[in-house]
Amino acid sequence: MGAMSNDDHASNGSSRNGRVGFIRGVASGGRAHTGQAADDRPPPRKLSMESLAAAELIGRGGFGHVYRGRHTDTGKVLAIKLIPRSDKAQRVKDSLWREREVGVCISEAKARVGGQAGSSAILGLLHLLGAFLTPECIVLVTELCVTDMAAIRCLDEDDLRFYFGELICGVRYLHDELGYVHRDLKPSNILLTRDGHAQIADFGLVESISNVNYEPKPLRPGRDHFRGVGTLGYIPPEAHLLGVQGPEGDVWALGVILFRLATGIHPFRQKGDDEDTVVGNVAHRPLTMSSTENLSINLYTLIRGLLLRDSEARWTLRNAMNTEWFFEISDFWERLRDGRLQPPPLPRALVRDPKTGHTCTLKYVAGEVLASHGFATVTIETSECAEDVAFYYQHPDLSPK
Repeated sequence: MGAMSNDDHASNGSSRNGRVGFIRGVASGGRAHTGQAADDRPPPRKLSMESLAAAELIGRGGFGHVYRGRHTDTGKVLAIKLIPRSDKAQRVKDSLWREREVGVCISEAKARVGGQAGSSAILGLLHLLGAFLTPECIVLVTELCVTDMAAIRCLDEDDLRFYFGELICGVRYLHDELGYVHRDLKPSNILLTRDGHAQIADFGLVESISNVNYEPKPLRPGRDHFRGVGTLGYIPPEAHLLGVQGPEGDVWALGVILFRLATGIHPFRQKGDDEDTVVGNVAHRPLTMSSTENLSINLYTLIRGLLLRDSEARWTLRNAMNTEWFFEISDFWERLRDGRLQPPPLPRALVRDPKTGHTCTLKYVAGEVLASHGFATVTIETSECAEDVAFYYQHPDLSPK
């Protein structure tokens, strides 16, 4: 999550629901040293305030705090998002439930595929490790990630092809298998794991594809465009002009991301642009490709196809997968899915062992956060009301054996 740039401010297009940015984090794949031999550890307990320890704050959003942390029973290093159950958080309850629902779907799908011999891995999607509610807090737990792609500029085409291939796989699985449109794809919502894989995160603005309404909506008096759902500059033209935002909008956002990662600049916004300027650029300004003169013709063609303003003419994900750019690498898709293609190396500073350093109990950290929101006490136990119990999730990696 980190410091929030302009790209980090998203809208859900509704005055009823707010938004919680997702955990900024990546998979460690290993155990943190706890001073106790793994074989001597007691069996993992039910996920709760008692079974999690928090280290340094690694992100702060409008509604929550994100900490590097550790599951005390397994030693697994992870990211912990803590959201006080204030009135503000209640307004984003739908967003949090979507976050939890999609995260669990991804986790369960990865577990199923992992148990089937010969099955291709599910690429490009961050999965959830845990979720629970106390009377005062909402807690979400994910893999811990080393960075996001907002800090990356001007990748060479081989590295870009690997990352973008994983993103296409992730968005296609989200659309075709899980039935959701993301609606907030952007570089800061794409995380890099410690072993170099790209993972899409932040599912708080997803919408079921079955609920997408393609009927143009009337503008309110005095308005000449819709705000749309998501982050300005990544919202598609049809969302601003017609109030329509389906899977085609995710394809548009992928095109903007690809342009930015390939050239280092945003195709439709500059620093200091206001909302009307950005929307006007997206909806009406011809795409300027002058900064793409150093790109290969095949990459140039892919970008143009993804950024066609007419959503019906815009390339589909299948079109993108069949472009010549990917076929510059023999058997690209097969080798990507079965792991024969190696991810680009990350800077050494990012891949150091994910130690958590000094930790405090999550209850202690939660107490400090909650005190600033007017809470007097922190309850260790998870909430037992029916709706809160339904929110609970514990990934098998953290589950009692």
